[in-house]
Amino acid sequence: MKTNITTKEKITHVINDKDTWLCICGNEPANQGFHTCDKYGVEMEPLIGSNWEGFYFCDKCGRIINKDTLEVVGRKEPYSTRLEEKIRHAHSLLLEVLLEIEGKELDFINYPEGLPSFDEMVCALGAIEIYTKD
Repeated sequence: MKTNITTKEKITHVINDKDTWLCICGNEPANQGFHTCDKYGVEMEPLIGSNWEGFYFCDKCGRIINKDTLEVVGRKEPYSTRLEEKIRHAHSLLLEVLLEIEGKELDFINYPEGLPSFDEMVCALGAIEIYTKD
């Protein structure tokens, strides 16, 4: 029987301080801090009548956080560029597996420089040069 388990990212509190948030990236209020925002990460003041729904964003990594559940509900731009790093890492792992199946060993991957956006990263996959040791 297959069971689907979904885990959502959540920030925590600093040890022994239930009022101080600690983001997954290590940020806390004493460092870069957190700012009130809407659910899309647009900074806003939590004034009466402002339709603020209780979201904050981390000023270090851009994670958008629900203040009531501490769940990460999104990522504010331009912080999502870290996604490109994750895609590069996942791509290299996938290549290693595929090459291992073929009995080859990965030497290195040459990625194009200066990929400022996710869309350009996806489009650049065709420009990636793959080198094997044999």
